[in-house]
Amino acid sequence: MPTSDTLICFDLGRVLVRICDGWSHAFEVAGLEGAAPEIATPELKAALSANVHAFEIGAITPAAFAEDCARLLLRPPEVVHAILDAWVRGATPGATQLLDELAARGHALACLSNTNERHWELMSAWDAEQDRIWPRLGLRCASHELQLRKPDPAIYAELERRSGALASQIVFFDDLADNVLAARARGWRAVEVTSREDPVAEMRSWLSANALL
Repeated sequence: MPTSDTLICFDLGRVLVRICDGWSHAFEVAGLEGAAPEIATPELKAALSANVHAFEIGAITPAAFAEDCARLLLRPPEVVHAILDAWVRGATPGATQLLDELAARGHALACLSNTNERHWELMSAWDAEQDRIWPRLGLRCASHELQLRKPDPAIYAELERRSGALASQIVFFDDLADNVLAARARGWRAVEVTSREDPVAEMRSWLSANALL
């Protein structure tokens, strides 16, 4: 049982989880043949983002997401499914060790992620010890299950409700400035994770400097 009054909450992508840098990168990671999709126009980028947002609040199924994106990218749905599955690449190196050390200090641990049904399914199935984030998180909040996305204030309020923690007791790590600012507006101690090379080292440094590790 947690013995600290601090709840340490993490985003997933680019924080606890390695992800692709974009559609073209995921195309390459998936080992697909031919030219990667070119996101050449603002209109196409906006349409793809709208589909991602709908997927992340559970408004569309994985099949519908693949069909809609396939139409926009002029690729078959099977290619979009392969890109989707390639996007999440395992836990960030050192993430599980960091979680274990924080738990040993008595802190409650949680995640709050903008994600989708398929990625949640894939991450839930990771069983290599270095990737087993799920068992280490006492509370897991996902946008597609809550039907809310960061930086909507309502999703932060829902985590507070589910955890029972006061805003002043929550430390939050996220890689997007808008999400961090929204958390700070609620009174959370929110930290923007900026390192793409070693986010765990960056979080360790902050946690140590603030006597949490």
